[in-house]
Amino acid sequence: MITKNSKIQKSNIMKFLHSILIVAMFALYACGGSGAKQSQTSTSQDSTVLVKVQTVNQQPVEQLTELTGNIEAYRVNNIAPTIPGRIDNILVEVGNRVQKGQLLVQMDKTNLVQAQLQLANAERELGRVSELFRSGSATQQQYDQLTSQVDVLRETVRNLAENTELHSPIDGVVTARTFDAKNIYSGAMPILTVMQVVPVKVMVSIPEIYFPQVKTGTEVRVRLDVYPDKNFTGRINIIYPTIDQLSRTFRAEVTIANTDMAVRPGMFARVELNFGTMNHVVVPDLAVIKQPGTNTRYVFTVENGKAHRRELQLGRLIGNQYEVISGIDAGAQVVIAGQSRLLEQTPVIIDLVAHDLTLPKGESGAKMVIENILFNTGEAILLPESLNELNKLVNLLRESPNIKIKVSGHTDNTGSEATNKTLSNNRALSVRNYLISHGITGERIEYNDYGFDHPAASNNTEEGRAANRRVEIKILD
Repeated sequence: MITKNSKIQKSNIMKFLHSILIVAMFALYACGGSGAKQSQTSTSQDSTVLVKVQTVNQQPVEQLTELTGNIEAYRVNNIAPTIPGRIDNILVEVGNRVQKGQLLVQMDKTNLVQAQLQLANAERELGRVSELFRSGSATQQQYDQLTSQVDVLRETVRNLAENTELHSPIDGVVTARTFDAKNIYSGAMPILTVMQVVPVKVMVSIPEIYFPQVKTGTEVRVRLDVYPDKNFTGRINIIYPTIDQLSRTFRAEVTIANTDMAVRPGMFARVELNFGTMNHVVVPDLAVIKQPGTNTRYVFTVENGKAHRRELQLGRLIGNQYEVISGIDAGAQVVIAGQSRLLEQTPVIIDLVAHDLTLPKGESGAKMVIENILFNTGEAILLPESLNELNKLVNLLRESPNIKIKVSGHTDNTGSEATNKTLSNNRALSVRNYLISHGITGERIEYNDYGFDHPAASNNTEEGRAANRRVEIKILD
């Protein structure tokens, strides 16, 4: 008779078994390697380290590159005359917004007035000589000399006029004033500085590997430390055509519309370029170790029951995971706890916890297949890679002490019937013995050998034969 508690326990076992996978497969290793494998598993328990691992996988990762720079005005104009003189009046203050063509500074007019009088006199004299030249009373030389003199005076007046009334060449903001009215301008510094801040720009240096991907007009995201919760949109406006030989970077100008004038020159900016999405392995940050005194980062992986150090080239930190550019492949088991005691080739035991499984309800008598129960070809000694799934089964059997199971070994049809019967029997027995060695009593575990009598698929294909090399677990009433 099956009690309610027994049914719940059986359901838990079925949940675990279903989580592993319906399709089972023995990964059969090449002949001749069993001696080495057995020697690896015979390492003294005293030198073995208990570790926790996590299997890493690939996932789509946005290829984001963050660059830094300082916000700059789109254009900067220094307002100053080209010749020294006395400043008559300054019409704006620092912080004033100005428009293109607006009068900003009036210089002393004395020189301009004198030049205008000289020009007027010269023009009158040129008119008188022109009449005489037409009547033959003046020579060509006299006429040409006066004409040249008038042209020079006109240019002088134009130049003095430009340097007497100083206008803004752009729409912008007055950001600096270094003189006051009535000061003498000596030419050392500008009187005013006007900056165009709508838009603004930031210059960034981009690694040369991205040169083919960066295009003018590409949209980028800009973040400012002064506005930590706000993102700004920018566009690449100019791409410089050469690569710096020392830094192996090229420069680009990013513009930000800045219509609200929230962004100001001098702010520190972080520019984020998005080059699409790529599938990359990600590893938990708990697994990554930084070698002291260097930029080297590495993890320990577990392979064949031993720890192996793997140096990584890392990309972005995404939450609590690092993007891996190179160093390990998907499916690797990385150590996330216990690294401090590990060296290369340190024997390890994986501490597996199966308490967080949430799986569908099972029925008594149902059969499931355990994946990754691994043996060498023609042998029945469990390889270290098998311990992951077996330890999960151990944990669930400990949690459900009233459940009994039957372990069945199956093979493909390669070889004789007797050989396959013996092989399947020994492999099922290896699984049973492993469970017993981890505290599961023998009376709870039956085992049987079926050889190739109950194929799960056709033995006419390699895929079918692989599916037939399996271990099944059946929940008994």
